Amino acid sequence: MDISKKIQEYQTKKGDKRFISPNTYVGTYSNGSQKITNIRGKSKAEVKSKYNRMVYEFDPEAWKEKISESKVVTFNDLYQLWYPQYLKGVKESTGRGTRKRIEQHVLPDLKDMKLEDISVLSLQNYYDKFMEVNGTKYYHQILQIVSKIIRYGVSIGLLDQDPTEYVIKPKVEKKKKERLYLSKEELKRFFSYLDNLDDRYINEVQKILFRVLAQSGLRIGECTALLWSDVDFQKKTISVTKSFTYSNSGWKLGTPKNVASNRVITMDENTMKRLMVFKNIQEDYLETLGMSQADEGFIFLSRNGNVLHHASIYDMLKRIVAHAELPDINIHSLRHTHATLLFESGASAKQVQTRLGHSSVKTTLDTYTHVGEDMSQKTVDTLMDYLDSKPTKPKTKPNPISQKNKQKNHPKP
Repeated sequence: MDISKKIQEYQTKKGDKRFISPNTYVGTYSNGSQKITNIRGKSKAEVKSKYNRMVYEFDPEAWKEKISESKVVTFNDLYQLWYPQYLKGVKESTGRGTRKRIEQHVLPDLKDMKLEDISVLSLQNYYDKFMEVNGTKYYHQILQIVSKIIRYGVSIGLLDQDPTEYVIKPKVEKKKKERLYLSKEELKRFFSYLDNLDDRYINEVQKILFRVLAQSGLRIGECTALLWSDVDFQKKTISVTKSFTYSNSGWKLGTPKNVASNRVITMDENTMKRLMVFKNIQEDYLETLGMSQADEGFIFLSRNGNVLHHASIYDMLKRIVAHAELPDINIHSLRHTHATLLFESGASAKQVQTRLGHSSVKTTLDTYTHVGEDMSQKTVDTLMDYLDSKPTKPKTKPNPISQKNKQKNHPKP
């Protein structure tokens, strides 16, 4: 039974979004009574997965017979069954990237493997071969993807267990990541170069665009999706409620990456003043094109009045860092720069997570491990300076009673 139409959205007492399939038929007992229950989950896909598992556990043989009729025989059959369900819980761009990796790295070897032949040994051979060809690159990502597909097969009764749990994984030595952010001094040089550009409109766009990116930590899709109505000049804040993402049909405006990415960011006064100046510059420029500036209009527009394309922004940045003799960074590096400088200035992981819109603190810590490595010696030095410092004697106020007694014992001549 397809329960898609039965699934409803609701909110918990804490305000969290959840899904439920109420009064759902699972099966009929031998005495004729029916098993009917409510099935809940954090997503529609989770509710469907729980339903399939319940039906399977209620009558495994009937379920297997039903599945066998659907001709799910090979790994590719299982993948085709899993992928539409997977898409329901991720962004389109994420789904596209996953499909690309599967088609490139998984299906060539596992496509025709029969489900009954999926074992620890067969998967170990596949992963060993993958390592020989590709090294450790993508290894853990591929392992995770294959495991998700197989676990789905387990949840719907096609497989008894997930063999990937028992595959021997290679020990991967962590290499020090190449620095993809600007230091404080390099960021100053970056801003100085921008400020010295002439006052042509497209240069004014570059000046404010790259400053906003570096001073906010916004993702490029979030930044190009900003409207003037998202900016509160009085409160000095920017509201992030949407993002440009690339899909099979081209660029489209959608929601940010995750729930935590919907956020309000407080900006520094200097950047907000420059943004106000740019607003006036843009208004005058659009008039020359026979266009008018609107509150619901996009902030970062090209010379012809269209939203700036990400490829154009990439080219702009490459020219700037080359002429300014700065490290060869990419657009996302400005987000890394902002986060790194936040940490170095003393911000907590939770504060950085909230500002960047990460889904969890773990994501923040995993992404910026280099900060901890670079600052570990600084932390130790600070501790030693504190321990070696001489204690200062606290200033004590004179006791008024003892002063009075002293005056009695030693009267003035």
